[in-house]
This record gives sequence, structure tokens and C-alpha cells, in this order.
Amino acid sequence: MTEPVNAPLNGVAPLPHLGVIRVAGEDAAAFLHGQLTQDFALLGMQQARLAAFLSAKGRMQASFIGFRRSPTELLLVCSRDLLAPRSRA
Repeated sequence: MTEPVNAPLNGVAPLPHLGVIRVAGEDAAAFLHGQLTQDFALLGMQQARLAAFLSAKGRMQASFIGFRRSPTELLLVCSRDLLAPRSRA
């Protein structure tokens, strides 16, 4: 059931076009540094950074907004179509 467009959202807005990739572990920031255009080891808990995944020729394949959820966990917010399809169990 969907709410009418004019219903108050109380500070919450649905963003169905976005998805989240969770990267966790002691070496999560180092792993992302080798894959994306940002050094997430330098990312503070109160910061977010725009990053991209590039092809070998330097063409941007995807972009992300990355932020730390904890010292060993990072979240990458991206377009939902970048996520792997969910299997139905």
C-alpha cells in the first residue's frame, strides 16, 4: 500500500532508485582504496566522499557516495541497478 503524495513524511523520504553496498572488515578501507578513486582510510566518521570505479582506460563505470558506519565498516550509496539481483528464497 502506498501513501498519497501529499502525506507528511516526517523527515523520511523514500529513495527507491538508490542501493547500498556494505564493505566490512579490518581491511575494508584498504580494499576500496585499491578499487575506487578515493582513499577511504582517511575518511572520518562525520564525513562522506564521492568516489568512482573506473575502467582500465579511465572511464567511469559507476559512482558512489561512501561513508563510515564504524571503524571497520563502510557503506557505498549508489544507483540501485549496480547491485546484484536478489534471489528469492
